[in-house]
Amino acid sequence: MEIEVLERMKGIYIWSSAVPGTAQATEPGELKGMSPLWASDLDSLEQWLEVYLTAACPHDRWWRAGSVLADTLIVVAGPCSSSLDLSWALVRRGLLTEWDSLLVVSQWSGRGRQGRVWHSPAGNVYAALRLPYPALPCLDSLPLITGCILVEAFAELGLEVKIKWPNDLMLNRKKVGGILIEQQGGVIMAGVGINLVSAPETSMLRDEQAMPTCCLAEFGYQATPLHLWRQLADGARIRYAEAMACRAPSLLLSRVEKHLAFLNEEVIVDPPGEQSYRATVLGVAACGGLKVHAGGKDRVIRYADMYPVAN
Repeated sequence: MEIEVLERMKGIYIWSSAVPGTAQATEPGELKGMSPLWASDLDSLEQWLEVYLTAACPHDRWWRAGSVLADTLIVVAGPCSSSLDLSWALVRRGLLTEWDSLLVVSQWSGRGRQGRVWHSPAGNVYAALRLPYPALPCLDSLPLITGCILVEAFAELGLEVKIKWPNDLMLNRKKVGGILIEQQGGVIMAGVGINLVSAPETSMLRDEQAMPTCCLAEFGYQATPLHLWRQLADGARIRYAEAMACRAPSLLLSRVEKHLAFLNEEVIVDPPGEQSYRATVLGVAACGGLKVHAGGKDRVIRYADMYPVAN
């Protein structure tokens, strides 16, 4: 068994320990048996070496992909409650610095905005990415900014993904993924879910107005979860630095608007506890809200669901 120094951890590691109520202990061979796509991912990385972390996590078990050179750390884990839950457990262990990420095989209680359940079978992407604390005053806009950099990373793969305010990823006017931002003690984590090979059936959606769903495989895109996530995470890191370098929130929001779904279209706005109404999408406000025109005047929506009238 090799000894690893925590501060030098870069590359791809499998975390094989359990956290009661949060994560199952899973060996590399077990991960392969959970999905053919994951078997392909792990086989492509050649030899997995069991390693021991000095000082931190003395009782945890780790495996390192021996053939990977990287600037960041990607932790792979088996079934867990959610990638965000487990990511916070790793942060408390001193792991996951800025741009490090966690990728889990499946979730038994993945969550979305407003506590909604995210259906999470093996084969899709369920990740948590630690973002740098932004220098610009844009915390409220982080779901949109994260969506923007992921959409631009998707474009490099030939996929025209859009952002549906406030935190959904759309492909061909169907939901293909989602983003959830959480913050604790100055640490920001972005939970990212992407339907790679499966999507929830209509009967599993929460109501009749929910957006139809899709997966990338429906459009002929073939990939494995870890391979796709490595491409997206690397692309997002580069684009985030570019976005923050502009030092002007207005320019940043203009960049987001270029990828906004249903721009200039009529939509149904459904605020919590209020009557829904029709509006036309105008863009994104500096606060991260959605600018719309409704009832003869412009307004900014901060908290609401939104659906296109025509889909």
